[in-house]
Amino acid sequence: MACPSGQFCSSSKTCEQECTPNEAGGKCGASGTGLPYLCAHDGKCTTSVKQDPPPDDIDASGGSTGTGGQMMQEGGMGGGCIDVEVGFNPVIPNVVLVIDQSLSMTDGEGFGTLVDQEITAGTYTPWGCPENPEDPLDSPDQADDNWRWNVVRNVLFNPTTGIVKGLEESVRFGMALYSSQNGSVPPMGGGDPPVCPMLTEVPIIEMETDFGNYDEMLAQMLCSNLIVDTPTRESLAQVANQFAEAELDGPKIIVLATDGLPDSCACPNYSQGFGNIPASCRDQASGMTQEEREANWVERGDPPVRMPPSQAEQFDVVQEAKRVYEELGIVVHIVDVSTPNDPTLRQHLTDVATAAHGEIFDGTRPSGLIDAFQTIVDGVRSCVIDLEGEILDEKQDEGTVTLDGVELAYLPDGTGDGWRLNSKSQIELLGEPCDLIKSGKHDIGVDFPCDVFIPVEPEPDPE
Repeated sequence: MACPSGQFCSSSKTCEQECTPNEAGGKCGASGTGLPYLCAHDGKCTTSVKQDPPPDDIDASGGSTGTGGQMMQEGGMGGGCIDVEVGFNPVIPNVVLVIDQSLSMTDGEGFGTLVDQEITAGTYTPWGCPENPEDPLDSPDQADDNWRWNVVRNVLFNPTTGIVKGLEESVRFGMALYSSQNGSVPPMGGGDPPVCPMLTEVPIIEMETDFGNYDEMLAQMLCSNLIVDTPTRESLAQVANQFAEAELDGPKIIVLATDGLPDSCACPNYSQGFGNIPASCRDQASGMTQEEREANWVERGDPPVRMPPSQAEQFDVVQEAKRVYEELGIVVHIVDVSTPNDPTLRQHLTDVATAAHGEIFDGTRPSGLIDAFQTIVDGVRSCVIDLEGEILDEKQDEGTVTLDGVELAYLPDGTGDGWRLNSKSQIELLGEPCDLIKSGKHDIGVDFPCDVFIPVEPEPDPE
């Protein structure tokens, strides 16, 4: 049987206590220099003496050091201990916002009406696109204030209510705006094919600290700045491949906000008579017989199924999302900013999210859009804490984890409200404590006795 806390197993196989744990002097006496000997956490006298304790160092952004004094054994380090400094780093999630810049990201049928309703009700305030460029960004006179594009811009980058501004110190953000100008179809009359996809990118900053790039993202997402097409598959592939190559700790997540079914670089349109679109793309053109349409159908799936080019592109987008998750390890969440009640689009976007182990969120009105982005980002903020050292086997229950000064319960089975051990060098907050740190800044403290925790040796400063 293990001895109770504050006692040790003596040579006679009984539980005993020589002194008051974690106190100095008393029954333990003092050294020849007059400094009192310390009592260890198990109630056994040591030959260590207590030096002046370091000041408490709790960092509201997540870092912490132990709060106990340092112990020095006369003649060197060792002996019984009370606390050891435990440095730690919260795991920072990495989120790339991929935003549809196609021409349909205006007010649209139904979306603009819902925006106007929320403006009238006072539940949504337009921002950032003043009608007069010389007016302040929060001018009451806003241009195109019910466009999907400008609403997304407001929800993400408003300096007081925006998702990115509020979380740029705890989440690494990147951004990619995507569209094309007639895909990669050469212009009529000849000429070089245009670039497709057209991406405006703000990469994630690959630094441990100071990774906020709010100002650059806001500067790149200009008001009412729409192009034409929706090459979702090619854009997702290019962004995800670059994201996967970035050397970043923490989970990688893409949030795709779009309002329409995809086209492609090869087929930027599926209707006859628009631009210089190849005949093989046309499956929705008026005046075509069913036989003419079916002549352009292609095979997809296993077993193969014949389908129109537009439907085949939807299939290919789902397969690309699956690849992004299975090969690159990136989860893709979808925010639907379309016209409400479009079942075909909603089913397609649901299939994309499911294939990439993500979720779909309804952003068909401003309040829904705010909830969608907030839920996604809160969900990816991590409750995992990497320790700068290792906890000895079977000793994790001797440590203390606090949240805002309140001690949390250790949960050996990983269920309930408290913390658990993921590995020797990683703990995780669970339940209500996890919800709290996801919702804002809180003080976290981690303390272990120094005969339980082995700190990592700091790297020497370069000369």
